[in-house]
Amino acid sequence: FLVIFFLTLIFAGGNAFGEENEIFKKANQSYISGNYSDAIKKYSELLSEKGQTSELLYNLGNAYYKSGEIGKAVLNLEKALFLSPGNADISKNLEAIRKNSGLIIKELPFWNRSIESLNLNQWCIISSIVFTVICLLVFVRRLSFIKANPRLITVALYSLSVILVILVCAAYTASDKVNDAVVVVDSNIWISPFEGAEQTGTLKQGRIVDVINDHSEYFYIVDGEKVSGWVLKSELGMILDTE
Repeated sequence: FLVIFFLTLIFAGGNAFGEENEIFKKANQSYISGNYSDAIKKYSELLSEKGQTSELLYNLGNAYYKSGEIGKAVLNLEKALFLSPGNADISKNLEAIRKNSGLIIKELPFWNRSIESLNLNQWCIISSIVFTVICLLVFVRRLSFIKANPRLITVALYSLSVILVILVCAAYTASDKVNDAVVVVDSNIWISPFEGAEQTGTLKQGRIVDVINDHSEYFYIVDGEKVSGWVLKSELGMILDTE
């Protein structure tokens, strides 16, 4: 299991930053030598300088895992997977972390697995392209001087319209992940977002929850196990940063 994190570390770092990036090389050296806190510091520094890339988030997530911070590991790997959906290395490490940490792993239906092969932006781009083609075909059909088989155009329009409906549904389903967050530390769930509120349960770090609402320093969340309540914002990390 541990071999995964050594063999798949830095799966595309050279391409993203070049061989001469001293901070990146030093971060990798720190990781390999077992100095994970220093690797985390340097990868985080690069994220601040370069912005989020799947390569950096992937390496940072692995470093957090090796340092024992499961929640932050899952968060960064989920961020990496959002930027590079369908990436086998990221998915493999996420699955291994969840299995090794006793986190719930659910087998997703084929439809959901297919949707997660692309992110929301990619589904929207493909939908826009198909919609543009439909508009062009409608325009061509209305131009009498263009010689085109009207029956063929009609069949194409109907087919593309069906495809567009499917793509829009996929984009809508993918949009559900926009409010997903990862529990980065073991957390308490409260019945209300006010001091003195009753505790109703706990959340294990690494779990994914859906953020429904917020109030002051708290998020109202639900998760796949139908657990719901208020959790401190500082104990969650949003997978998709909107700020």
